[in-house]
Amino acid sequence: MITGKVILLGIHNLLRWAIVISAVFTLYRLYRGWLQKKPWENIDQKAIMVFTIFLDTQLLIGLLLYFIFSDLVKAAFSNMAAAMGNQVLRFFTIEHTLLMIVAIVLSHIAGAVGKKDLPENTKFKRSAALITLALIFLLAGIPWTSRPLLPSF
Repeated sequence: MITGKVILLGIHNLLRWAIVISAVFTLYRLYRGWLQKKPWENIDQKAIMVFTIFLDTQLLIGLLLYFIFSDLVKAAFSNMAAAMGNQVLRFFTIEHTLLMIVAIVLSHIAGAVGKKDLPENTKFKRSAALITLALIFLLAGIPWTSRPLLPSF
């Protein structure tokens, strides 16, 4: 039986791939602009914006999963001391959440940098650094081994 939890987990899983793909495209645009000294274009700002929108959407779904549907989080909150000793519970309760929030904050800062009145090369360099860091945090926080690569409804 397909439940709301299964659907949300499936969407959360699929959306991670949209996030990774949009991050790669955004980084391509930013590094290309920076290294080739290109002018800052509307598509560069939109790439950051799409990446950030995907992350924000993922956060909303993640919050639903975290506070309403997650049996792992409920188990962890029932005994936090024991949860900190359990790698899986600690990961989903603390590490995954913090890593993803840091990535989201970095992407929002990158978006703000792109809107500032700065030299174009500075925009590219700062935004590229911020999105690179965001992607590193994302990749570190994705549960590669404890979740299927693609959802099965």
